[in-house]
Amino acid sequence: MYRLCFLCFVTWYAHTFRTTWLKCVLHICPHQCLRKRNNEYFIIIYYLVLRMEIAQGKILIAQPFLNDGNFKRTVILLSEHNDYGTMGFVVNRPMHLRLKDVLPDFPDLLNPLYYGGPVAPNQLFFIHRAADRIKNSMPITKKYCWGGDFEDVIRLVRSRELSGKEVKFFVGYAGWEPHQLDTEMEQKAWFLADTDYHNIMLDNASEIWGNELRRMGSNYAVFSNFPDDPSLN
Repeated sequence: MYRLCFLCFVTWYAHTFRTTWLKCVLHICPHQCLRKRNNEYFIIIYYLVLRMEIAQGKILIAQPFLNDGNFKRTVILLSEHNDYGTMGFVVNRPMHLRLKDVLPDFPDLLNPLYYGGPVAPNQLFFIHRAADRIKNSMPITKKYCWGGDFEDVIRLVRSRELSGKEVKFFVGYAGWEPHQLDTEMEQKAWFLADTDYHNIMLDNASEIWGNELRRMGSNYAVFSNFPDDPSLN
């Protein structure tokens, strides 16, 4: 049996306790014991340590042949992922409405409302980077949050202390029961990726899907050129 070097054993051990900074050991191991593709340990450790896991703050990018009308060519920011399920917001499907159209007393803001997903379609949600100014915000990342005191939002927008570049409003959200999203990943419905949240907030909505695929690298960029209707190819 091929022996694991000490560094790679530590990498496996570290993953068990979620100290992910040691992932790089797989790439700097002087013995290269896990970089040989015919090594059974490579497969095991690669799966355990290097595979990207569904997590809060990641994005889902719909694969080009996903034809579900709710999610075709969508990008979803995952706001929660735990034992109770997964929740996120579609960030690239604007509606032909602004918040003032549905809440007449809301201060004038040019931002469109976004279709956030098929769950709770009569409820309003928002993501933002103003946790220091909006009480009860729930963290997604160190800088970005979702929800919070809506009265704070109204006050900040009215006083121009919260700009349209810092907040995005949604009607509804996307939700999955425990393990449901894992099944969809196995069925190749989604790509899972990290993202630059700045781009999600500021990119033209019609370009986000293609832009995020290109940011994943050349192996994925080709999908960004697929036609909406494959029969036209």
